[in-house]
Amino acid sequence: MFTFLLVVFLMIAVLLIFTVLIQIGRGAELGAAFGGLNQANMPQTPENFLGKLTTYLAIFFMILAFSLAFLSTKEIGKSALDKVQVPVAPQNLDATSQK
Repeated sequence: MFTFLLVVFLMIAVLLIFTVLIQIGRGAELGAAFGGLNQANMPQTPENFLGKLTTYLAIFFMILAFSLAFLSTKEIGKSALDKVQVPVAPQNLDATSQK
């Protein structure tokens, strides 16, 4: 289960990176670099398909990240030292040595 979710998580991460990089940002023209247009002056446009896809991928990415973090903490309560056997020194149970 954990491995399957991890593979899906990595695929979502790659798709999210791809969809963010393929989008054209607002003010990406050369004139915007010199202060030609401000985002406040730009009209609000409805989100296109890539914008909605990016939003859904980001939400799914965060849900998977929290799920994987929760699943990976189930083994935290156990210590690696619990499996180690510590040699115990033999005790001298002589009646003469105890006073």
